[in-house]
Amino acid sequence: MKKLVSLLLALTLGAGILSGCQPAVVAAGSALLVGSISSDEKSDISQATGIDVTDGEMVSLESETGFHGDGTSITVIRFSDDTALRQIEDAADWRPLPLDETTQALVYGVSRVSDDGAFVWSDGPYLTDDEGACLIPSIETGYYWFLDRHDAAGENSDILGRASLNFSVALYDSGSDTLYFATLDT
Repeated sequence: MKKLVSLLLALTLGAGILSGCQPAVVAAGSALLVGSISSDEKSDISQATGIDVTDGEMVSLESETGFHGDGTSITVIRFSDDTALRQIEDAADWRPLPLDETTQALVYGVSRVSDDGAFVWSDGPYLTDDEGACLIPSIETGYYWFLDRHDAAGENSDILGRASLNFSVALYDSGSDTLYFATLDT
């Protein structure tokens, strides 16, 4: 599966659609892979995010898992109307964009220059393909949901300072009625 995803991404890059930290899952509004997703997966995403995703069209690209299930997965769900948006607006766990700094680092990366301008510090992005391209496109208007699934989540809130990451994140693009649900386990 990883080689198939890499081939599809290379074809997309070759067409000049993607550059830098652009979406590696969706090219020019068209899905790279469309397939049926099990009702269990739909149920899992619905249960995790608190919104019903069963009526959306799903596109799933999943990296090959490594030792003990480590890896990155992303599911893209497109909706034909704003039904999901209305659910998100009523949900307590969803926040309007922009992302907080930690989620920004995990999804898109962050960079800072020291106060004296002597050095640049950067962190992330962590949700990337094999070439380092971000898996989730930049979203101007919408909402996000984040779940830290790490064993130390309750006792250590410094996610970026940990030796391993286990989280799920969802971003909803209200302009295109598209939900991006991603997980990373290291």
